[in-house]
Amino acid sequence: MKHILSIFLLFAMAFTANAQNGLQKAADKMAKNTEESANSIDGPFSGKTYKLEYLNNAYYISGLETIYGLTDEMIFVNTLSWMIQQGKVEKEFVKEVDYKNMRAVYEQPIESAKSSSTSYKFTMTLQVAGETISFTISDVEAVHTGLLNSYRSTAFNKMSPDKNKKQAETIKDFEKVMSKRICALLNFIEAGKAQKVTHWDEVLRGNVVKGMNETECLLSLGKPMINDMTGGKTRWVYDARTYIFFEAGKVSTFLK
Repeated sequence: MKHILSIFLLFAMAFTANAQNGLQKAADKMAKNTEESANSIDGPFSGKTYKLEYLNNAYYISGLETIYGLTDEMIFVNTLSWMIQQGKVEKEFVKEVDYKNMRAVYEQPIESAKSSSTSYKFTMTLQVAGETISFTISDVEAVHTGLLNSYRSTAFNKMSPDKNKKQAETIKDFEKVMSKRICALLNFIEAGKAQKVTHWDEVLRGNVVKGMNETECLLSLGKPMINDMTGGKTRWVYDARTYIFFEAGKVSTFLK
């Protein structure tokens, strides 16, 4: 009897592991698809280049762009929507949000365009006011991955590109990939795909109620692990207990 029970438990554990592995693969695929979708919009900012500047012993990129046809609120809502969609789940790369002053801080590693073993870390601070969005990219580091997943991090502030050709190439590479990321953000905002927010109280509390739209739920809980259709309804899955069901684009059921 004990032998049979042991076999049953092993089977159950294997089944659970396979199910979790399948769920994770589905979540990773969805995350990649939504990130690519958010970054593939062509628009008036495509191809722009933003250069690193050096001031007070620090490298940074700064910019100010006007977004026509959208209110400040909708510019900020679209900004947050894009930021959230860059991560795999919830609000992975959103580090700070000040709704009152329409300010947000975002951090995400991005891959080098010239080396698969190199990526970049940075902090992007954004603020919306007067139909414009201002942004500053600071605290940039180059992260080099080696054998056995070892890594070495080099802060741009410690680089001397005028004396070191390799460091100069690294800085140019970062400008290239960062400019592409900034343009993706600006084109996403300009396209104005986010829905209008009317349930601000719920969003600020991180809550979900019937009648909320998908943008409001995205701002409230972040990006779901799974986004699919079941029984004619859109289903967002955050974990084993947290589900949102949408009908005609509005929340019909929230389980937590």
